[in-house]
Amino acid sequence: MNDLLTLQALCTLLMCDDPTNLTPDARERIEKYADKESREMGFDNWIDAYHWTPDSEANAKSDGSP
Repeated sequence: MNDLLTLQALCTLLMCDDPTNLTPDARERIEKYADKESREMGFDNWIDAYHWTPDSEANAKSDGSP
């Protein structure tokens, strides 16, 4: 996955998936995948990627985060 909008869509699905229809194992696997992709794009985890906005990018340049 090399598209930030696709990652944000996945993170939104995870954030809004409550209550979930997934098994705990399936949910964990998707979260691990989202974390991996998020780290590859410079975020700490999928929750940080979920909260990213273009405005936060301008503010983040001062502290070196995405």
